[in-house]
Amino acid sequence: MFCGSVSALLYPSALPSKRQTLLLLFCIFAVAAALRFAALGSIPNGVWLDEALKGIEGIESVRTGRFQIFYPANNGREGLWIAVIGYSESIFGVNQFGLRFASALVGTLTVLFVFLLAREFYSHRVALLAAWFTATGFWHVLFSRLAFRGILVPLLLTAAIYFLVRAEKKLGEPDSRRAAPWLLAVVGGIFFGLGFHSYIAFRVTPLLIAIIFFIEVMHRRKLNLLVKPWLKLFAAWLLVAIVVALPIGIYFLHHPQDFEGRAKEVSIFTDPHPERVEVKVLLRTLGMFNFHGDKNWRHNYGGRPQLLAPVGIFFLVGVWIAAVRARRAGWRAREEWLLLAWFAVLLIPELLSAEGTPHALRAIGVIPPVYIFAALGADFLWSLVQRRRALSFAMLAFVISIGAYDAWKYFHDYARHGALTGNQSFNQLQASEGALLNSLPAKTPRIVVYEDAPKREDAKLESFGRIDYKLPMDAEPLVFATYDRPITLVSLQEQIKKLDSGDRIPSGTVVIPLEGRQQTLDKLRQHGAALDVRRSGPVVYATSR
Repeated sequence: MFCGSVSALLYPSALPSKRQTLLLLFCIFAVAAALRFAALGSIPNGVWLDEALKGIEGIESVRTGRFQIFYPANNGREGLWIAVIGYSESIFGVNQFGLRFASALVGTLTVLFVFLLAREFYSHRVALLAAWFTATGFWHVLFSRLAFRGILVPLLLTAAIYFLVRAEKKLGEPDSRRAAPWLLAVVGGIFFGLGFHSYIAFRVTPLLIAIIFFIEVMHRRKLNLLVKPWLKLFAAWLLVAIVVALPIGIYFLHHPQDFEGRAKEVSIFTDPHPERVEVKVLLRTLGMFNFHGDKNWRHNYGGRPQLLAPVGIFFLVGVWIAAVRARRAGWRAREEWLLLAWFAVLLIPELLSAEGTPHALRAIGVIPPVYIFAALGADFLWSLVQRRRALSFAMLAFVISIGAYDAWKYFHDYARHGALTGNQSFNQLQASEGALLNSLPAKTPRIVVYEDAPKREDAKLESFGRIDYKLPMDAEPLVFATYDRPITLVSLQEQIKKLDSGDRIPSGTVVIPLEGRQQTLDKLRQHGAALDVRRSGPVVYATSR
């Protein structure tokens, strides 16, 4: 059965049956799940500041029942993702696996919806190729293993557009049930509305939907199809989306500063010469796919192009094919216009930002069209060699090897790279400190001392459950790591005042400097603290006498 499925993939003249396509999709889906869930609790080791804060707020929300539409701390974050993380942690524990489980699940489901949408637009082979590139692509795999809310954007937008397209096709099928198109439209509207509860980059999508609306109207007029029935269906889809998005819309209406927040901070318009900045940003953004990608080790393998070289070539060929079809066929080429618009519009958040460009996270919304373009390019090149059995099998082996290489690049090269630890990309020091503190007997007093006074704007916020927003951000990963065995966090200045007033550190207390600096412990000793300084791997700690 599997061999027959592969043969059907190699020779499109022998169209694969639904069962064969499903078998191949199942294999790709299994690979996608394996790459996202394997060693999720340890790779990458440690959690970034933003992840830690989401994890703490998430579990606090679940345990206290106090959920928020929007969490204003740390430049503001939509509440949907924090709630999802909280429920995940309530099932799997407050640990790296529980924190990142939802991302891995969302990333895996995205592969399915990329396949479904590409199949609606093109052939089964293009759909399978798009799913494979998404399943194994370093860019998407990396973000599927981090608790960043941006991972929701590819899934929610792809699902929303898929259900809208599927509803339109059902509307034109004479044997379909009367309720089917409307049900699909409602589901699609829910996905689109949820997108506004996900990530700031999703806020540009109304422009994409307006373009899709225009494309569809022109397409139907060109083919002499009725426009009015589709308008009713689209209106239902849009109305449901508005209802779902309404709560956060009302919140932003009353808190406009939270709507602007982070976007205003990183905008190119903060520069006195935004036009010059925009030229640089545009060149860097267009070059991120094939020449030089995100330099942030949290987002990428240190400046490596976002696409592996062969996939990058397939992507360029696919864009060329789509552009040529759109120009020649006009509004008949609805699918090509839609993908080109999607790619252009979802790059806007990246193009309007001056900070950290190219920025793989801000551009995450273009992942589905990028991999569909790559599938178009690969399918075109495959069709050139399909008449020769040896070359066709070589092409298949090459496509499989591309995915295998990206997987190796992530789990072997990236996960073990010293830059992750050297840059504190995921606060590995705090993770090691947390592991040491958790290994101590439950009755052992534990104190963590931080040197720098908090400079967080969040300090003005009220505490949320056990969350103290006055703490420095680099304390959050340690608070997360020891969440179920709380520690005492104190500033160096405060601890020195206690020592000077005669308040000694109880005997047997383990003291850890948050920043990993022995000089912090030395300063405490200068003020009379009786400490035996030791080291456990990268962790400097002391035990009071």
